[in-house]
Amino acid sequence: MRYGSTLDSCNDYKAAGVNISLGTDSFPPDLIRGIDAGVQLAKILTGRNDAGDLAGYVDAATLGGARALGRNDLGRLQPGAQADMVAFALDDIRDGVHDDPLRTLTLNGPARQAILSVVAGRTIMADGLIEGVDLDYWRTRGAGTLRQDACRLHAARYPEAACGRAVSTRVCSVGALTGAVRRTRLGACMKGSSTVAEAGPENGNVRDDEARAEYVYQLVLEGIVSGSFAQGSRLRERELSDMYSVSRIPVREAIQRLEQDGFVATFPRRGAVVRQLTLTDVNELFDVRLCLETFAAREAAARVAEGGDGGRLGELMEASKAAIDEDRTDDVVLISAELHAEIVRLSGNRLLMESVKPLFGRMRWIFGLAHNRSNELQREEHTQLCNAILNGRPELAYSLAYSHIELGREPVLAGLAETLEP
Repeated sequence: MRYGSTLDSCNDYKAAGVNISLGTDSFPPDLIRGIDAGVQLAKILTGRNDAGDLAGYVDAATLGGARALGRNDLGRLQPGAQADMVAFALDDIRDGVHDDPLRTLTLNGPARQAILSVVAGRTIMADGLIEGVDLDYWRTRGAGTLRQDACRLHAARYPEAACGRAVSTRVCSVGALTGAVRRTRLGACMKGSSTVAEAGPENGNVRDDEARAEYVYQLVLEGIVSGSFAQGSRLRERELSDMYSVSRIPVREAIQRLEQDGFVATFPRRGAVVRQLTLTDVNELFDVRLCLETFAAREAAARVAEGGDGGRLGELMEASKAAIDEDRTDDVVLISAELHAEIVRLSGNRLLMESVKPLFGRMRWIFGLAHNRSNELQREEHTQLCNAILNGRPELAYSLAYSHIELGREPVLAGLAETLEP
């Protein structure tokens, strides 16, 4: 049909004993649309309604190819055959009535509605995604290659004309992530200040790929901690890709990292899900804090005693006091996490700094769900702890850090007892 010729009647050839196979020789021609066109053309050319036999075209696209290859183990679902199958979604209102799913698909649906593809028992595509293939990247690269070929042909035919530079393709760059700057409250605790995920030009190198993954990680983590992504809710790569204007590769990398850090769990056929916190998780968080943060407080005070500076500890102590006095609850939790992170930073232990990054994200997550302690009491404990560090008193700093963490355990557990499983 593309070149002006057609097969008059698929049924007539089959009646004459000719085996017919149907397929495509390249991507992305749509075999479903091809079947529909063949069915309608057969009816038009022969003037017979029975000439366009849908079942015959489907047979040609499945068993016809198997017969041509002499492979009885292909093109069919039966014991001993290869586990080959394709599943299509018919959940769009534009698909129409499902009186006959095959008829509905060929009349109203394109091949892009395929959501599952299994070849010889191996899942190639699931939920519309091909593992390890960044479709946005290849679409952009393909468009760029096509444009270069067009420019060469244009220059050869019209050497006096310059090839235009405008290309209407969607390029996923850090600069297109939101078109602006978004403030995120996580990931900068080790630096002692809030951070921004700032847009920048795409250079197509590894650093940009890492920046996109980090960007998505921070935004999804912020959504989990703030409750925008509720516990138990699914994190779909396609939705996050559209939400943050990136391809699925940085989304996938961010989700893998969130799983490693304990914020996300993945399940077969469900994908990534925001973890359901338990009271055991909360208890374990406090146990780990008692080990790591008390050590950090002692080391920070020891470094100050040896002549080191107190960094931003004094500044954060005053900011915490102001947030409590002004009853800015969200800021109290945020600044508290930053203050504890600054103590870890002042310890000078780089391995400890990297190890506790996920810890402070969990602190914000849990304290955002329940924080039943008196803010005034917390202000006094922070003041005493910070002063012990700034005055270079390691053992006092250790003791105050221990009591501060342990005294916060029971109120938090009590506040979450009715909402979290054991």
